[in-house]
Amino acid sequence: MRPISVIIPVYNAFAETAGCLASVLKHTSPAVRVLLIDDASSEGDLRSSLQRDRHDDSRFFVVRNESNLGFVGSCNRGMRDLSADDDVILLNSDTEVTPRWVEKLQQAAYSRPTVGTVTPLTNNGSICSFPRFCCDNELPKGFLLDELANIVEQVSLREYPCLPTAVGHCMYIKREVLKRVGLFDEKAFGKGYGEENDFSCRAQRLGFIDVLDDATFILHKRNCSFKGERAELARRNEETLRQRYPRYYPAVAEFCRKKPLRIIHNRILDAMTLCATSQSKATVLHILHNGPYLEHWHSIGGTELHVQDLIDGAHDIFHWTLVPSRTGFVLSAHFGAFEREIEIPEGSLSLAQIIERRFFDLVHVHHTRGFDRPVLTEVLKRHGRYVVSVHDYHWVCPRIFMVTPQLKHCTGKECVSVCSYSDERISSERNLSVSLLEGAACVIGFSQSTKRYIEGLLSAKINWRILPHGISGQVKRAAPLTIDAPSKENALRLVFVGHLPDHKGGRIVREVVEREYVLTNDGVRIPLDWHLVGQLYDTAPGNLHLHGTYPRGKLDTILEEVRPHLAILPSICPETYSVTLDELWNSGLPVVCGPLGAPAERVSDRGAGWVLGEMSAAAIETQLAGIVSNWDDYVARRQRVAQVTLRSASSEARECAELYQNLCSTTAVDSVLLLHLLRECIDRVPFSTNATSLSRILGWAWGKAESLGLRPVLKDFVHRLFSPSTIEKIKKLKR
Repeated sequence: MRPISVIIPVYNAFAETAGCLASVLKHTSPAVRVLLIDDASSEGDLRSSLQRDRHDDSRFFVVRNESNLGFVGSCNRGMRDLSADDDVILLNSDTEVTPRWVEKLQQAAYSRPTVGTVTPLTNNGSICSFPRFCCDNELPKGFLLDELANIVEQVSLREYPCLPTAVGHCMYIKREVLKRVGLFDEKAFGKGYGEENDFSCRAQRLGFIDVLDDATFILHKRNCSFKGERAELARRNEETLRQRYPRYYPAVAEFCRKKPLRIIHNRILDAMTLCATSQSKATVLHILHNGPYLEHWHSIGGTELHVQDLIDGAHDIFHWTLVPSRTGFVLSAHFGAFEREIEIPEGSLSLAQIIERRFFDLVHVHHTRGFDRPVLTEVLKRHGRYVVSVHDYHWVCPRIFMVTPQLKHCTGKECVSVCSYSDERISSERNLSVSLLEGAACVIGFSQSTKRYIEGLLSAKINWRILPHGISGQVKRAAPLTIDAPSKENALRLVFVGHLPDHKGGRIVREVVEREYVLTNDGVRIPLDWHLVGQLYDTAPGNLHLHGTYPRGKLDTILEEVRPHLAILPSICPETYSVTLDELWNSGLPVVCGPLGAPAERVSDRGAGWVLGEMSAAAIETQLAGIVSNWDDYVARRQRVAQVTLRSASSEARECAELYQNLCSTTAVDSVLLLHLLRECIDRVPFSTNATSLSRILGWAWGKAESLGLRPVLKDFVHRLFSPSTIEKIKKLKR
């Protein structure tokens, strides 16, 4: 091994530095020197904050700058004065390294004479980020750092792809390159940010290249040192880069557009899928029309958010999703919020080939829109183990929401006379719904109201399970706000919440907010103060105060600022549940709603609000007049809000996980991953040009299959996917 010095500049953030140093000393050869440069930290002396055992380690050196030099100056001091003729690794103090990291970085550095710098994969490293490219990522759910790093190493082909620039979280630089290129530009880049990009551009002018070490993964906690200065440093130094190197940012943009690391990412995700599947108690395929995290047809809605909650909260379950796309299907394996997306072109694999019992223990159907429903129904019944959730009324209504084109509630019997559908279509679609729902192990409804609607329109024997939704974030009893009774000087403050197209009440909102006041029984004018936390799909009236959308679980924060007296749910259609209602109750607000669906049922049962006789602007105005005229009743209903039992989305997910496990007697084999792993070999690594790489992947898959008792399955796939001549070539390579 060529001599190496690891240089770690430190400015404050001693807790992160301690974690970084512990990982470096654990995973670094005694032959490697570790240099910590305390850049005159304002929070104390780094040496006095370190554990006693660090002082006795011969690899370990700490120096303190007499004055603050900035990140760039500290790096230069280390490279110029402290590391002799060594190659150097510049390592941020907010990182944690993993086994064999130095050896692998050096192997990449000397894989080609022209390599100037090497950067490893990380969770937060712009173009070197994984799992999501150019994003700040958490570690994927269910994986420890060293475990993930081991997977990255095991499946790597040591391709060392070229990068448009090095990335500064961890940067290996050959001494030869330092001698020819020089040090970082202290004068231009000051405290830091962009200095490594400038160095890369200078090195590239001399014929050197920057590469990714696709066999190494480290953790980066992201900019603990710069903190609030980051935005200003980025703005100033990016401008310097643009002026010096006009082609730099276009080159980075082109790299991001082409996503050349996608194959490497997918190979790692495939291996992660194999590991996660083998450790799960059940493998569940969710079928839905969009999402669940990435938009395919429209913005993410309630069904997609519910599936996200199940993926995040149903532990010991490995989750897949299947969504129709414009060119076929998208099959995704999920690790919390991260996914391995596999695009399946139309005609390449049928639904029958995808939805197999040997691939998935259980199928959870959330929505069938976009699928060939007769084919999907036949395939699900052949699979034999599936559950259905009723999120809306597409099971009985082609318009989905049981609302006519004239924005009137439909009872389900006006399909021909009002909505102009044929008897044949309605009969055919409802017969399919009966067949699919009757064949389900159970049908999950989120309210009794939904169950009654479906049973009233379908003559079916359905095994129902009522499973109310939970809310994202903390379930709490909001501290009671001061209930200031409205008067001539004090407006009644009202809030609408959510995305409100016309069938959800958008038109009614625009009509009702024209009212500037209501009259009490005594004829007193009470002013009205209207607010919207969400979005209208048309121009908002001028007297409606807009607060924008809200992150999930954060509605109460906005409502504490608005301090409304009550909320209005203006939906015309019969909602199957309304998580918004729970979020409002969680914030301590009583609610006015229409007479249809789950909200009316729930508000009426709990007395924590008012149910209108019809949903209209006039009905809302009349109800508001009654509320201000009988304020004692308002106070009583508001107090009842605190008695409503709510539950969290994680609690709902755990109940679903129990249901999954009870329905699954055995765990599905991992052949679905092996199939996609081998398909990627065919699609991405042509045997004729990279036989050794193909042999390595197959060897790794063979070892995994043996540990899981799946060698017969893998053998079957190999013979199905490769020609006899190709198999013979692989055998010769292995010998």
